Amino acid sequence: MRKRLKPLSSPTKDHRRMTLNSVELSIVKRKRANRKRVLKLQSLNYTCQKKSNNSGDDNNKQLHCREDPLKITVSLSSSSSSLGENVDGVVLSRETREEKHYGVVSVIGRRSEMEDAVRVELDFAVKGSKKFDFFGVYDGHGGAHVAGMCRERLHEVLVSELENNNNGDDDECEWEKILEGCFGKMDEEVRGNAAARTVGTTAVVGVVGEDEVVVANCGDCRAVLSRDGVPLALSTDHKRTDKDEFLILGSDGLWDVVSNQLACKVVKKCFHSQRNRLSNNKDLLNRGGSRSTAAAALLAELAMARGSRDNISVIV
Repeated sequence: MRKRLKPLSSPTKDHRRMTLNSVELSIVKRKRANRKRVLKLQSLNYTCQKKSNNSGDDNNKQLHCREDPLKITVSLSSSSSSLGENVDGVVLSRETREEKHYGVVSVIGRRSEMEDAVRVELDFAVKGSKKFDFFGVYDGHGGAHVAGMCRERLHEVLVSELENNNNGDDDECEWEKILEGCFGKMDEEVRGNAAARTVGTTAVVGVVGEDEVVVANCGDCRAVLSRDGVPLALSTDHKRTDKDEFLILGSDGLWDVVSNQLACKVVKKCFHSQRNRLSNNKDLLNRGGSRSTAAAALLAELAMARGSRDNISVIV
């Protein structure tokens, strides 16, 4: 997905690395718009190490480093709050400067294992006269192995795809094709690793240029852009939701005589019937069969009653 932004006016590059030392961590509990209750917790200090690379003559570039303290406040929404907006999570407070900047925080939370991974590469790729920065967040599933592989390799695979994208225009990129190829090749690398066969990850990456932002995602990691105070979703979550009630798989012996709409209607009624009265296969239920089994049996019976002449297989 592409979003056009105003060109960045900053002539400098900014690299930050955050290290844990010790500043105050507090919970701000809001009950009314003009009232706050601050609960002091354990003290933590974060030091933000900033590296600014001043542009200019390539032969005279200077690298400046300094460490700035960074205040971190964790705000929790109050269930009884009448505020129009509640903000949860980690807030990074620092002075705004006319330069390219970013902040990264990754915490283990209440989990016993850290499976997330992040990657930031400024000026990771050049296409014609354009330079691009890379930002990636990976949420491992079943372990951190695949998320770690993506952290180390995905941006490099993307550079390779960019270099192979020869469309006759040095400045224009076929981003959809490039990112699909990148994700596909990264998936092939993971599949070839025996240690990753039972592990996976979701991913969201952002490629930021001077006048454009390109976002790609797989799974439920998300990218949100704030424009004039209005949040714009740049990605779509790929995940099951509460609206996804059930899944029906069937051979053409079912679908030749039963429409999609009718099949869903029959299964829904079967699920919502306390005694599964719509199914004649009561013996199966008495032997411990589930409502899903009853629904599958009912669809097969319906297909036969409608004159299906093929084999019928159904999974609900």
